[in-house]
Amino acid sequence: MKFKDNHADKFLDELWKKIEQGLLNAQKSDICEFLLYLLNKHAAVLEKNDFLHEYSPNELARILVSTPSKIKTIQNNIAFKFMNNDEYKDIFKDLIKKLGNKKIEIFESENKGKICFSLESREQKSILDEKLKKLGGAKYDFSFNSELVSIDKGKFLELLEKEVGGENIIKIVKNISKKDKILSIETAKEGFKLFVL
Repeated sequence: MKFKDNHADKFLDELWKKIEQGLLNAQKSDICEFLLYLLNKHAAVLEKNDFLHEYSPNELARILVSTPSKIKTIQNNIAFKFMNNDEYKDIFKDLIKKLGNKKIEIFESENKGKICFSLESREQKSILDEKLKKLGGAKYDFSFNSELVSIDKGKFLELLEKEVGGENIIKIVKNISKKDKILSIETAKEGFKLFVL
């Protein structure tokens, strides 16, 4: 483990500021979460610049001698307790990036009008849910499996339009698979226009 360039002082400054705000009186779990947050932000841990998100919860559980469920809880708590607004927004940007470069594969559901993808990150699920609700009560469904997200295709495309713009959704739409075939961009654009109008 080593600090990123010029981050050692920032690490110490943030730690000291939090100590002055009463960190030593916090619960042990809060102290551990804050220290992991600082390490993730200011250090290259295990040769990764964002080790809390570049490793899966299963891998992190083995590294940190914990459980995958506990790791997911820690990641979620860090997002809500310690991240500033820009860091918090970056969580959703990371989700969009993963959807765009096929790190998360999107499928058209057999349930017509829905798309599905696997999403393990609790903080990404929370932010996705928050953004969908702002679109007029839309919500994703994870009743079948807690990591399988099912969203109305129109609302999903509307969300993408709002968050990344019409030109940038093409890359993500290309990744929506339908029975092992990629949907045509034209079909997706037409579908998107119907839902936006």
